[in-house]
Amino acid sequence: MIVSKKIYYGKAPSQFGFLNLPQEKRDKYTTIVTIHGGFWQSFADLTQLQTLTNGLNQRGYAVWNIEYRRIGETGAGWPGTFNDVIDAINFLTELAHSWPIDKQSVIILGHSAGGHLALWAGLRYRNQALDHSDNIHRLSVKPRMVVSLAAVSILEDAWQRDTVLGKHSPVTDLMGGTPLNKNVDYQSASPFDLLPMQIPQILVQGLKDDYVPSGMTIKYAEKAEKLHDHIELILDPDADHFDLINPHTRVWQKTIVAMKETLKA
Repeated sequence: MIVSKKIYYGKAPSQFGFLNLPQEKRDKYTTIVTIHGGFWQSFADLTQLQTLTNGLNQRGYAVWNIEYRRIGETGAGWPGTFNDVIDAINFLTELAHSWPIDKQSVIILGHSAGGHLALWAGLRYRNQALDHSDNIHRLSVKPRMVVSLAAVSILEDAWQRDTVLGKHSPVTDLMGGTPLNKNVDYQSASPFDLLPMQIPQILVQGLKDDYVPSGMTIKYAEKAEKLHDHIELILDPDADHFDLINPHTRVWQKTIVAMKETLKA
């Protein structure tokens, strides 16, 4: 029987996750931290990734499916939302005392806005640029890899795209302002501006995605590769935004194969 347990990593109502362990018994499981999307807004929650979590459990992975404070909740935004993600990942150290999870084999996986947070967390492990601020937490658990599923990897580009379309950008709400008046914070919060990561990354993008443009993912990948990051870029011509979190799609099969190969390397 698959174990699924709700556990709080903090005191706020949204500072919790579900630890999901496979039915197959092992001494320790490779553990995947999953971070859901929804453009950082409170209408979306971790149930977005429940089907994917079930699929990962069936493949023998433990999954720590995390929630975090989103726009509309007290303390959300920069840097609260970001610190929640770091705290949730660091909480694996505590979980390892009671559950059979392997802290030496952790994967961070995020979709859309969750992909942004996954990349940012991976970059936070080694990056020194944010250490000047006592308000930004540091990642203490080293990930084996980061898997980005249609990540919002360049915050300023996402804000600009919304602005050109005449839309209010959720990036403005996340950051508490625009790149025009919060430029330093944008640079601290945008994965593109914090490269290199020095951790293997799998970047997955559907070319029929209406939410996150493929050009953003390609631009991020090109910069990361120039800075000698190990990047595997998966571009699927038939996949849309949500095919990437459906464990029954072709693009997900490509993703899981890439993850297995990266773990072997």
